[in-house]
Amino acid sequence: MKDGVSIQTARSEMAAIAHQLERQYPDSNRGQGASVERLSKVIVGDLPPILLTLLACAALLLLIACVNVVSLHYPFDQDPNAGFSLVVRTSQPAESLLPTLRSAIREIDPALGTIGEATMTDTINRSQAAYLHRSAAWLAGGFAGMALLLGVLGLYGVIAYSVSQRTRELGVRLALGAQRSSVYRLILKDASVVIAVGIGAGLICSLVAASLIRNLLFDTVPWDVPTLAGVGGLLAASAFLASYVPARRAASVNPITALRAE
Repeated sequence: MKDGVSIQTARSEMAAIAHQLERQYPDSNRGQGASVERLSKVIVGDLPPILLTLLACAALLLLIACVNVVSLHYPFDQDPNAGFSLVVRTSQPAESLLPTLRSAIREIDPALGTIGEATMTDTINRSQAAYLHRSAAWLAGGFAGMALLLGVLGLYGVIAYSVSQRTRELGVRLALGAQRSSVYRLILKDASVVIAVGIGAGLICSLVAASLIRNLLFDTVPWDVPTLAGVGGLLAASAFLASYVPARRAASVNPITALRAE
């Protein structure tokens, strides 16, 4: 509807149009009418009262749950569980201190029993939070490995395609007396340019991203030079390995076959 036209006006005009169509075409429009409804009402229908009722019930249940949680209180003297936890801080190796602690507890009261002795490191490592963090780390490592594999395959495809396009050129070079080592250097030189640009852009992006999330890093500096150098070296080695196979094929090209190509 146009702006300023009310729903009642639209209904009256549609009723007039329907009445006029019924008089002009009585065979097909007798008893037919026209109605105007809001689109929101047509889509939703009678759901708003039901939704409001469900929301009210959910809010009531949430309120009851909050009240029950607040009211939970077990006095220590009335707790049927008589066990308790003992945490000890030491500067010595924690594993070697566990037998000494058990002996000290039995000296205090021989009737006391100990169960579940563990170091804080073992307790943390067995916790659910540590399991989730390890799972996330393994998942991220798996995706990183897949990304590295796809990058190596992509670089291999690019270099191999470039070599196939230069088969005739390489054949001419070899026919004119070029050494196969010079063909190796030519292909690897072109690949090194692509590798250097890619690794440089990746290092810059990683430094920028690390600077943006430096507040979320724990016990880690954004400018971790050993990690960046190690990752850069791994990527460079993988990229040169992917470029070696096309370079070897280029160096083993038969000049006669290459000159007859195309």
